Amino acid sequence: MKNVRLTLFVSTVTLLGMAIAVAAAIGWDHEDVGFLAAACALAAVAEAADFSPFRNSRVSISIALIFAAGVFSGLPGAALVAVASAAPDFAAHRKPATKAAFNAGTLLV
Repeated sequence: MKNVRLTLFVSTVTLLGMAIAVAAAIGWDHEDVGFLAAACALAAVAEAADFSPFRNSRVSISIALIFAAGVFSGLPGAALVAVASAAPDFAAHRKPATKAAFNAGTLLV
């Protein structure tokens, strides 16, 4: 029963994140591309250079860049920077695709 609940939770968060990304793509309206490109690049660096204050944990400041993109560009900007920070995290720290999709979903939700 526990695995079913966990699978349902992970699937729900991942699907909600995908729905938000699609809604953001539909709502794209000539956002500030220069700012978003810089925020995406900084988020990628922040994810690749995260640190471990405790064993089995990592901390990154990319969420601050996602918030900034949301404030300046709305949902499309936040979604773009969130996805741009999730991809380098997956590349730098190999993990199963389900974990990477869940992480991207949590950043979007």
